[in-house]
Amino acid sequence: MLWGLLFFLGAYVGSSIGYISLRGYKAVGSPSLLKMGFAFILIGLSFVMKYFSRIFSTGPGTLGYMSSEFYLMASILQVSGLFFLALSHFSKAMYERKRLSLMTLIPLAGLTFTLNSISFYLIIYIMAETIYSYLRMKRRGILLVILGLFLLALGQVLEWLTLFYPQFAPYAISSLVVDVLGLSVLVLPTVRFVNNGGMNVGP
Repeated sequence: MLWGLLFFLGAYVGSSIGYISLRGYKAVGSPSLLKMGFAFILIGLSFVMKYFSRIFSTGPGTLGYMSSEFYLMASILQVSGLFFLALSHFSKAMYERKRLSLMTLIPLAGLTFTLNSISFYLIIYIMAETIYSYLRMKRRGILLVILGLFLLALGQVLEWLTLFYPQFAPYAISSLVVDVLGLSVLVLPTVRFVNNGGMNVGP
């Protein structure tokens, strides 16, 4: 019951942020809002795939294999969503200044581990760009974005631990809780960003 509720909250919050962003894009035509919309809808869908992965994980044979397939699909959706989110930051950064990006640091390992690693580096990249924006503009609203991204990064680390210690349930449940909290923290900055026409996240 708790697992299902957390997966539902993750999917709902992620998709809600995506919906708000897309509505903002229709209103003001900001490309950043369009990328954010696609990003968070894909992240929301990744929670749905993780839910199915969790359901099939207790099944024998073919069902157990399907659990791995659903988890792989969830990882792909998550990476795709974070890519859209990072692309928005990366485009802005390249426009303002030219420098080495953390996006170039991609580890090589097993497929699932690699996808999770890419997710982590994308989150770290986005967080680094957001911290830079805060230092430059000193807008307090940006601190909420940094907090949300930090929680998502922490959730990704906990998910890594789940891959290494699948029998240790606290890592898995903690990862999910932290991910949901991270997305929830990002709701208010997203609403402010939309209300400000895709220009900033508030004072």
